[in-house]
Amino acid sequence: MIISFPPRTVLLAAMLGACASASPSAPPSVIQIEPPRTVPIAMAPSPGAMLTRSSGLALGSIGTCAWSDEGTVRCWGSGAFRYHAPTIVPGLSHVVAVAIGVYHACALLEDGTVQCWGTNDHGELGDDTTTARELAAPVPGLSGVVQIHAALYATCARKADSKVMCWGGNEDGQLGDGTRERKLVPTALPGLGEVADIQLGSSHACARLADKTVRCWGRNDNGELGDGTTTSRLSAIEVRELRAEELVVGDKHTCALLQGGAVKCWGLNRHGELGDGTTMDHPFPTDVQGLSDVVQLAPGDGMHACARTADGGVWCWGWNGDGQIGIGTTTNALTPVRVPKLRGVQRVVMGIGTTCAVLDSHRARCWGDNSHGQITGIARLETMVVREPAEVTW
Repeated sequence: MIISFPPRTVLLAAMLGACASASPSAPPSVIQIEPPRTVPIAMAPSPGAMLTRSSGLALGSIGTCAWSDEGTVRCWGSGAFRYHAPTIVPGLSHVVAVAIGVYHACALLEDGTVQCWGTNDHGELGDDTTTARELAAPVPGLSGVVQIHAALYATCARKADSKVMCWGGNEDGQLGDGTRERKLVPTALPGLGEVADIQLGSSHACARLADKTVRCWGRNDNGELGDGTTTSRLSAIEVRELRAEELVVGDKHTCALLQGGAVKCWGLNRHGELGDGTTMDHPFPTDVQGLSDVVQLAPGDGMHACARTADGGVWCWGWNGDGQIGIGTTTNALTPVRVPKLRGVQRVVMGIGTTCAVLDSHRARCWGDNSHGQITGIARLETMVVREPAEVTW
């Protein structure tokens, strides 16, 4: 199956989508999608320095965004205003990355500033209001950012000086500032040290430090903080006996890529999220079975997990109720299974129920939940669930 989107004229921008018109006779257009390139962070950029502009793909709970190496962004799916059509987000340029929550999204610009749009009931736009915005607006007072991450109703940014600033919903302490109070403006996380990566989930978050240790905070009912307990934390606590090359935070589980290509996961395992062949929760890092030579873990706050291996293959495990594992069924996988019909994958990304692989040929293949048009742009009864990788161009 090949899904192509024709050119569209923007009429109204909305969260993760827009109302648009299309010419039925117009030929399909294609936005080339390439894997994001790493932005060096060893030293803070000098005054006036720019981040490297690249292109990539991000999945949220009910929407998808792609950004080009020209710095423009196109989003589709469903959102606060329930529009279903891919569209260029107006007013955005020089974009190097996009992060998507449930009903909001944020874009990192090459000058290190951040702009957000969508709903704002919890302060997820960081503008000191709770007013929703149809158009992207700058997050006041935030600069020097090299990474952004969003989940549910919150957003975090990592700066070039390794400081982490978070804002939005905080009822589970996922912002890590020692409180459960929502934050309407970017608020510094204390006591983390030199942060190399920040990952935010729906109710907990984790940071990988420069020394490769991992610290987590927030809700811990299922051991997702990895400290051997089920005690929730309002501030960061170190994960037991772990050195991570890469880190991802799921809905109520966490996974880490180790040196040598092995993977460990911890937390909720009701659907096989930990990939150890059981459905028993683990409050400390546990080996994922039958998986080796991993070079990338898929970011995303779902109840499944995916990894890319050195040979360009993709392996997934966990919840599969929407076909997000990509094996043609909706049966959960307690250990990793290889997604068929995929070769030469350069990057894999996840939403809550959707997964996409970016290919060498600058095309994407996506599968899973399409009930909000996350894959096709418009949700139709016959494509509510895409169970096997489908080629997507836009």
